[in-house]
Amino acid sequence: MKILIEEEALKALSKIPDPYAKNITKKIKTLAGDPLPQKCKKLKGTNLFRIRSGNYRIIYNLEKKQNLIRVLVILHRCKAYKNL
Repeated sequence: MKILIEEEALKALSKIPDPYAKNITKKIKTLAGDPLPQKCKKLKGTNLFRIRSGNYRIIYNLEKKQNLIRVLVILHRCKAYKNL
């Protein structure tokens, strides 16, 4: 699958401290091979999924027909769901 990271998510990722940002980047890359990993959760009332990377949340949309994963939000867990 192809991964597209939205501009807002890239901006947020650039503000995250380096060790956490590297882990988040690794998690996003693993989505290409397994877009619905065992610990991902579907967000209620939406077509969005989330995975955890420490205290950060990666919220993404899976577009199966286009073979695309669109990463929408990367934020600390206390702020991640307020932006949806």
